[in-house]
Parts: sequence; C-alpha cells; structure tokens
Amino acid sequence: DISQMKLLEEQLKFETKRFQDIVNSIDGIVWEVDYETFIFTYVSHKAQRLLGYDLEDWYQPDFWKNHIHPDDQVWAINFCITSTERLDPHEFEYRFLAKNGEEIWLRD
Repeated sequence: DISQMKLLEEQLKFETKRFQDIVNSIDGIVWEVDYETFIFTYVSHKAQRLLGYDLEDWYQPDFWKNHIHPDDQVWAINFCITSTERLDPHEFEYRFLAKNGEEIWLRD
C-alpha cells in the first residue's frame, strides 16, 4: 500500500511551495548552498531582481566565488569556510558584483 507515501509526497510538495512563496516575498535574497561544492541548491527569485543574473546562472559551479568583488574574495571565502567548518554561527558583509557591473554590499 503506497497511499501513505503518496500522501507524504503531496504534503512535502505543498510545504515546499509554501516555503518558496514565503521566501520569494521577502525583500532580500535567500539561498541554500552545498558546503562541499559551493554550488547553490536553492536561490530565491529576488536574486534575479536585485543582482540581475538569471536564476539558472546561480546553479553553476563557482558562481558565488567568481562574483565576489576581487578585493573581498579571499577573506570572504576563507571566513565562510572556516566558520562553517567550526559550525560557528556567522554573519559577514562583502561586495558582490551585479550583472550590470555595480558593486552591491551583501550581508551573508
């Protein structure tokens, strides 16, 4: 009997859609990234509006690393990796290059 599994799948789809609707209504960017590969697994729609890149671009390898301002790249990546490895809650600000070339400050 797979009826219970089907019910759980439907509930998961509903909750995922609800989560995405809430996240996409926030005036900021929400993302999830695979720590080991730094490949995004989710990016909210505001990323496209605020930074100009198509959402598909965000899912490419090294997208985040390659778009951090060159002067912030080394320390921001090292800070993020080190803090995550230690399981330390962390927050940091750095410049990110928008598609139009503008420098945008992000709080991550």
